[in-house]
Amino acid sequence: FVMGDIRHRFVGTAGYGDVVQTSIELVKMTNSTLHWECKAWLQNTGKPVTEGLAIRVFARIRDDGGIDAQSIPQELRDALSHPGPLRDVQQTSTLSR
Repeated sequence: FVMGDIRHRFVGTAGYGDVVQTSIELVKMTNSTLHWECKAWLQNTGKPVTEGLAIRVFARIRDDGGIDAQSIPQELRDALSHPGPLRDVQQTSTLSR
């Protein structure tokens, strides 16, 4: 996956020594992209610090350095579609270069 777009903004403050918790949630999956909602907040107060969206593109890197978007393999779709801890995805011929 290569980075397609990142849009984050600070919505609060955090200082040196503050404990910050983060979350990332897959909110959309298209043929070749993953859209992740990202949040961070202060652990002791719950006040938000950052929020944003990151879009990753499943792509093949060409010999000339360019990229071509590819369909996300079904095995990865299945792994990302189940709530809870991400399970191991075994390397198969569909995920090889």
